[in-house]
Amino acid sequence: PAHRLVAALVLLVLAWAGHAAGDDLPVEVQRLVVAGPLMLHDATMAAEHDWQPGSSTSMGIDGRSLWLRLRLPASAVDRVVTVDNPLFEELQFHVYHAAGEGRARHAGEPALESVHTGAGTPFATRPIHADADFSLRIPAAWGAVDVLVGARTTGALRVVPRVRDMQTYAHEQMLQWLLRGAYYGALLVMALYNIGLALSLRDRDYGLYVGYVLSILSLVLCLDGTPYQLVDSASGGWLGFAVIVSPQLAIGFLQFIVPDLLRLQPGSL
Repeated sequence: PAHRLVAALVLLVLAWAGHAAGDDLPVEVQRLVVAGPLMLHDATMAAEHDWQPGSSTSMGIDGRSLWLRLRLPASAVDRVVTVDNPLFEELQFHVYHAAGEGRARHAGEPALESVHTGAGTPFATRPIHADADFSLRIPAAWGAVDVLVGARTTGALRVVPRVRDMQTYAHEQMLQWLLRGAYYGALLVMALYNIGLALSLRDRDYGLYVGYVLSILSLVLCLDGTPYQLVDSASGGWLGFAVIVSPQLAIGFLQFIVPDLLRLQPGSL
C-alpha cells in the first residue's frame, strides 16, 4: 500500500540523516549566572573563580541571566557556534582572542565579533540566519578564541551550545532543510488537496480536516522558531499565543472529524 511505502521512505531518510550527521568538536565550556539583565560587563569583569564548568545549562523558568564561555583552540578550518533554542528573548555572542596565562579578562578589549539578537530585540536589527538556530561563524584566521554566549528569556532557560566545523555544519543544515521541506510540503499538499475535495464535493469533513492540518502546521512552525527569524513578534506576543491556541484548534477539529471517520453514532460509546 502507498502509506507503507511513504513510511518506509521516511524511515530511510531519517536513518541516512542520522548516519550522515557529524560529531561536535570538543570545547571547554564554563558558565556564569548573573542576577538581573544581560550585561556584557558582568562576563568580562567576572573573576576567574566565578566561572563554573558546565557544557550546558537548564535553569527552568528563571529571571536571572546566563553567560557561557566557550574556549576554542586554534583550528585550520572555519567553525560554527550554534545555540539550538530559537525562542530566547535576548541572546548575545561576543568573540575575543583567547586570554593567556596571567592576562586580564576581556575588560575594555575590542571584540572580534559581537551579535545581539533574540525575539525581544528590535526586528530591524535582528540578524537572519539560514537555520532556525542562532549561529555564529568563527573563521580559522582568528586562531584561539573565547566565545561569550549570553542568554535571557522569560520562559524556561535552557542553553546547549554546539561547535562544528563549517563543512559538517553546512551538511547538517542541508539535511535539516530537506526534512523540513518534505514535512511542511506534505502538510501543505494535504491541505490543498482537501480544500479541493471540500469545494468540489461540498463535504464539511474535508474542510474540517484542512483546519486540523493547518493547526498542526502552525504549531510546528512556532515551535521550530522560523517565524521568529522572519516576522516581528516582539510586540503583542502573538507568537506565544499561537503556540497555545494551535493545539487547542487541532483538538477541536478532531472532535468533529473522528465521529464521522469512525462512523460513530450518538450513545454508542
